[in-house]
Amino acid sequence: MTRHEVIGGDRETAAERAPRGARRLRGLALDIDGTLTEGDYYPLILRALGMRDEAIAVFFRNLRGSEPPEMDYHRVRADLMRSWPDRERATRELMEGIFRYVPFRPEASRLVGHARALGWPICLITASMDVYARAIARRLGIGDWYSGCSARFDADGRLADIVFEPDPGQAKCRHLSAFCRRRGLTPGEVLVVGDSEHDLGLFAGTDNGVLVRRPGNEPLATYAWRTVDHLDEVIPLLPGGPGGPGSPDIPDSPGVPGLPDVPDPATGQ
Repeated sequence: MTRHEVIGGDRETAAERAPRGARRLRGLALDIDGTLTEGDYYPLILRALGMRDEAIAVFFRNLRGSEPPEMDYHRVRADLMRSWPDRERATRELMEGIFRYVPFRPEASRLVGHARALGWPICLITASMDVYARAIARRLGIGDWYSGCSARFDADGRLADIVFEPDPGQAKCRHLSAFCRRRGLTPGEVLVVGDSEHDLGLFAGTDNGVLVRRPGNEPLATYAWRTVDHLDEVIPLLPGGPGGPGSPDIPDSPGVPGLPDVPDPATGQ
């Protein structure tokens, strides 16, 4: 097993590894959904684009019925595209407008601001859609972002297709390598913050993985260097933490005017 493979059952755990001495950290890689935000963005856009609550619940139930890398993303894509009753509403403009209102965790901008004050390169690495990753990166002032899913639009700006990476975890590892090459870093110099099994390859490849706890991801803590409940707990892991200069907090919007509330991903309610 290579450093950039998703952690397997016979690999020693983070707790079993001899503790590393002084870590030379000088870069930050962040997941988005469940890490910088409280939850998934899919329910917001699916409902805003006209998908019924029942269809949203079925979509998420099917999505979670199989795990990577066995997940049939061709089926997921077909289900997603077929479930939109009004394709005229699925436009780049509407998606970008929605993503401007996806709420961050309240401490997300403090973490990004502290890393920026240190002069660290920062990137977003997500399995989510590229138009979403770009919007979140712009809001946080982050120049480097990588996504595992591409939205394709026609000449009129309407959604024509969605192309998924077949293995989001492996895609994230490739993206981390690209970020390191671009910024002159080694993987061991990058602090990685994530919340799902898709981030385990990044944890293994850097030995600097920080897991953000959420219901259901407790077993992943075995493979993380640190586990946290809030992003403010990550700041002390950076040089100069926990205080120090940072950018002002980015205020969250209560929602997009005229759009319904976001359903829970698990229930569709």
